[in-house]
Amino acid sequence: MSDDDRRVVFAVIKFLRDQLRTKTEASEDLVDAMNCLQRAYGLTMNDIELDIPVSLQELVLFALNKSQNRFEEAVKFNKIGDDYMQNRKYPEAYSCYTKAIILNKNNPVYYNNRAAVSQLLNNAESAVMDCKRSLIIDPKYCDAYVRLGKIYSDLDQYEQAAENYERATELEPQNDLYKENFQQALGEAQKRGMMEFDMTEVDLNDLALQLLANPSFKDVAKGFLEKTKDNSDVWQQIKDYCIGRKKVLLEACVCGKQ
Repeated sequence: MSDDDRRVVFAVIKFLRDQLRTKTEASEDLVDAMNCLQRAYGLTMNDIELDIPVSLQELVLFALNKSQNRFEEAVKFNKIGDDYMQNRKYPEAYSCYTKAIILNKNNPVYYNNRAAVSQLLNNAESAVMDCKRSLIIDPKYCDAYVRLGKIYSDLDQYEQAAENYERATELEPQNDLYKENFQQALGEAQKRGMMEFDMTEVDLNDLALQLLANPSFKDVAKGFLEKTKDNSDVWQQIKDYCIGRKKVLLEACVCGKQ
């Protein structure tokens, strides 16, 4: 443990000792707390070299003021980042937003701003991570949901885009643009869903096992392979049939016939 840490603990012990003068009803608890700290850190009230000329309250106020200064510096870096963004100096903006985050990790705006830069720099993964960090801090921060919706739309991941746009519309139901974005993403997600075959309900392993266990199927398959192994025309016909059948199924799905 450093001497600075020991000085802080000594200041706490001094504070507890001073409290004994006014908190007589809790004197036993205060003494226990002092003894625990002294044993844990190997200190005694005779370690006067650790004494500092300020009280614990003054130390706390100093720390609070220092934190306030950090927050003010974070605001400045965020503002500089905004200026860089307006001038399309994206790497510089990213650096400033990062500095703001280092100074104040609990402001969702800084993460969302950095996500905007990452998006412009084609770093979707970093942008998504910063948006999610922003939402951990403030789950109702609407701008982060909107940005996630845009990122996922650019990645053609319309289902995720629709989910985030929908959350934005729930938070700001009066915003028509969010509603429009949600409907567009939802429409794209549904359109793409129609073009994909859902095989989740087909147990292919079970189907294969049933066929292989059928003697008639095995005999037919064996005979077919022996007769057609050198006949390229037969295999071309099979290939053409599969391609044609797939086309029919796709057209049927798009037209809503299946």
